[in-house]
Amino acid sequence: MNFNKNFEYQIIDNSIIILRYTGKSSVVVIPKQYKGTEITAIAKDAFEGNKFIKYVFIPKTVKTIGAFAFYNCTNLRKIVLPPIKILSKYVFAGCTNLTKITIPDTVEVLEKATFADCTKLINITLPNSIKEIGVNAFCNCVNLKTATLSTNTAYIGKYAFGWDINLKKIYIPCTVQQIEYEAFAFAENIKIFCETTKKQIGWDKNWNNTGIPNRFYQVIYNCKL
Repeated sequence: MNFNKNFEYQIIDNSIIILRYTGKSSVVVIPKQYKGTEITAIAKDAFEGNKFIKYVFIPKTVKTIGAFAFYNCTNLRKIVLPPIKILSKYVFAGCTNLTKITIPDTVEVLEKATFADCTKLINITLPNSIKEIGVNAFCNCVNLKTATLSTNTAYIGKYAFGWDINLKKIYIPCTVQQIEYEAFAFAENIKIFCETTKKQIGWDKNWNNTGIPNRFYQVIYNCKL
C-alpha cells in the first residue's frame, strides 16, 4: 500500500499522526513508519464512514486512536489493535459487520459508546486491565450473547449494555464500585449475578431497572464464577 497516496497525515515532534484514510482497499495494513518517521497516532474521524475497509491491522507503534476513528465503518469485520490504554468514544460504534474483537490487555477504559450499535457482535471478553465501561459502551449490540467482565472493573456507565436483547447473563465482580442508572435497560432476557452479598453504596438505586418505571431485574447475589 502506498502510504502517501492512501493517507492524509501530519508530522508533529518527529511522529506521524494519520488524519484520514482516503483509499478504497478492503485490507489496510498501517506500517510502523514512513520514510523513517514512526506512526504513533490515528486521529479523530480518520476512517469514519469508510465503506470499503474490511480488515485493519494497526502496528504497536500507535499509542492513541481518536474518537469516532472507525465510526460507521459498516463493512469492518476484523481489526488488530495495538497496546493502547483507552478506546475512545464512538471509536467502533456503528460497525455493523464486526462480529468479534480482541481487546488488548493494556486497555483500561472503554469510553462512551465504544461499541454501540455493533449489531453483529456476538461475544465479548474484557481483559483484566479494564477498569471502566463507559456510558452506552455496548448499547444496542442486539446479537451480543455473552459478556465477560474484567475482574478489575470498577465502573459501569448508564445504558452500558442497554437494549442488548440477546444477552442472557452477566456476572458483576466485587470490584465494581459504581453502576449508573439503567445500565442494562431493555436487555430483556438478562440474568444478573453479583459476587457481592448486596447492592453496593455506589450503585445507583435504579442500576438494575428494566427501562420500565418501577420494574427491576432480579439480581442473584453472593455468586462465584
